[in-house]
Amino acid sequence: MPAPPVRTVRSIVAMVPLLLAAAACASDQSAPPPAASAVTDPPTTTTTEPATTTTAAPKTVEDEVAAAYRVAVDAFFEAFADPAKDSPALAEHWTGEGLSYLEGKLREARQQGRIADAASDAPTVTVVRVTVAGSTASLSSCIVDPTVMLDRSTDEVVNDRVTSTLYLSALEHGESWQVSEVALIQQWDDGKGCER
Repeated sequence: MPAPPVRTVRSIVAMVPLLLAAAACASDQSAPPPAASAVTDPPTTTTTEPATTTTAAPKTVEDEVAAAYRVAVDAFFEAFADPAKDSPALAEHWTGEGLSYLEGKLREARQQGRIADAASDAPTVTVVRVTVAGSTASLSSCIVDPTVMLDRSTDEVVNDRVTSTLYLSALEHGESWQVSEVALIQQWDDGKGCER
């Protein structure tokens, strides 16, 4: 049970002497009635607003999996801003074969001297379906990727191809949901999405 507000406790404590005095007067039949006061205090009114609470709809496990996947994909694309730098966020959101796959892609970009153009539009991630079984989940998604890749030394565009890619991913739950596997199902060289 939550503790009562401090103001409520103070009000109760302040009222105890008044209640005791009133009880003493009520039991003393010979006490004269109280004298009328020459000074009158203005009447006070107290209004209280009705309490309002907002309750968010409970998150489903599927919602949690989808949210974790989106964060993991964002971490992946952020790592391409400079593949030569360590990206600790990847290990927070990726594990197993999924993490190995990403590290390979980053190593390849590093060896080729490629970086993502910061002015590129952000990829669009659409979660198509999530299936959860205990501490594992499978998720299909469509990623429309307009990321422009540049040569690190010359800033020349080396890849400005927009792709729409359908993926099937596996996630595992330890302390949080992490992407453990990624499989490319189909890819199109346009930004039209995966509903074909």
